[in-house]
Amino acid sequence: MFENTSHQPLTLVARLEHPAVRDMKKVGLYLGPKSHVDVDKVSGWVPKSGDRITLENADFKTWSGSIRRGPWARV
Repeated sequence: MFENTSHQPLTLVARLEHPAVRDMKKVGLYLGPKSHVDVDKVSGWVPKSGDRITLENADFKTWSGSIRRGPWARV
């Protein structure tokens, strides 16, 4: 889930990668002021441990991160 905490709308391009299977998808995301979006509901992407996410917007620095399985996750 991505959350926009500002009072202005935000448009992002999200690059979603499953490196283990060499799969990548780009989706456009619109987040209204003070709202959130579940990327899996927008794109059908099911996040897994090891996946990489990159968020881009021309007005902001690009952000990238990875999904890591925490100790709280069930096996």
